[in-house]
Amino acid sequence: MQLKSLQDKIDSLKKENKDLQSENNQGHAIMSKQLQSMKEERDNLLAKYMEECYLRKKLHNQIEDMKGKVRVFCRVRPVSDYERDNNYLPIVTVKNNQTVSIQLRSEGH
Repeated sequence: MQLKSLQDKIDSLKKENKDLQSENNQGHAIMSKQLQSMKEERDNLLAKYMEECYLRKKLHNQIEDMKGKVRVFCRVRPVSDYERDNNYLPIVTVKNNQTVSIQLRSEGH
């Protein structure tokens, strides 16, 4: 009698485990679809953002040209092998495509 009761309990637990695994797999599939959808939305928003940044920069430059203001353009070269071998430190840091930072050094260094 006790053996039958334990066997019934085992069968019940196996069924519950199978149901939970099925539920888990369904939840995983739903979450995967949502994640994919969110990634696509992020990529779409990023593309729109980049397009808007380009347009804003273009319009800003047109306005600056109309005002007649002077703009500075800068081109930075990478550290050469000679400079790297002699432990020269770079003094220009490119922060983004519109900003550079120049580290000033005293004349003795």
